[in-house]
Amino acid sequence: MINKNTKSTYSLKPQRKVGIFDYPFTLNPYIGCEMQCTYCFVPGPVIKTTRSDFFQNVQVKINFEQMLKKELEKYSTLPQHLKRVQIGVTTELFQPKVTNYMKTTLGYDLIEETLKVFKANWDAGNKWMLHILTKNHNIISYLPLLKTMKDMIQVEFSFIHHDDTISREYEKYTSSITKRLDAVDQLSKEGIFVRIMAMPFYGDQNDLTKLKDMVFNAGAQAFKNKSLNYYEWNKIKNINPLDPLSRSKTKTNIHIPSLIIKSGEDILPHSTKTVLLPKKRKRKEKFINWSVKPGAGLELQTVSVADMGYSSINSIDWGYLK
Repeated sequence: MINKNTKSTYSLKPQRKVGIFDYPFTLNPYIGCEMQCTYCFVPGPVIKTTRSDFFQNVQVKINFEQMLKKELEKYSTLPQHLKRVQIGVTTELFQPKVTNYMKTTLGYDLIEETLKVFKANWDAGNKWMLHILTKNHNIISYLPLLKTMKDMIQVEFSFIHHDDTISREYEKYTSSITKRLDAVDQLSKEGIFVRIMAMPFYGDQNDLTKLKDMVFNAGAQAFKNKSLNYYEWNKIKNINPLDPLSRSKTKTNIHIPSLIIKSGEDILPHSTKTVLLPKKRKRKEKFINWSVKPGAGLELQTVSVADMGYSSINSIDWGYLK
């Protein structure tokens, strides 16, 4: 079921820390996702709801565009390296039923309008880098607009394996591997930077290398990988994704360094830079919303310079990111 949500009070969510897996802001225009990936960590740990509710009921934030316009103006004076957003972290952006609902019931496409807001701000000098996370080939329907934004976006395509049989076992309603590869190819041919997010990845280094070769042959320029964090693969095999799951007791971020390419992760430090980042907090220390109180919530930190592939997209100074 798809419904309107009029209760949301923000569009951009500032993160409590900014690190190799954390962008300064996240943005999610919906609550809920019909893709039903069994490894999904969002219902429960992130959004306090059941898996069945999260996977079967999608709420579209209909006041989202208006909030975003105000927030981009409010945050316009933040340091440039903090004006980066990952879109679609907790829900798939390009859900076909949701897109159809927006067009037929609301009379507009919220994703299209959101992208246009960012594009207008970029053109006016308030420049934000967008990372569009998806595992759905339907992003191709936005290609005409995305082509006009290729200096300010990176598309991050999620894969858990190179084999459709394994992918389908854990990703019930996502696009096939073949369709995702075709989308990577079409985006790349238009000069759009594509990063592959092999997260969480199922398999060993040989499987990961095979996937890397497949996606780079299709035009991808960057690659990121890590293991399953919140659950164990053997515990989510052949289960109903709507059923409750028990989280693993330990969280792991295992990755293969040789297959980290333009990911923003500094594997072999060569240089550092001192920049403003959210304050490091001690255990149970209160979070200060640095986006609205930068004086109290940010501090100078010396961090490694990392390659995000930004320099191949635009000439903006992104601080410690190149």
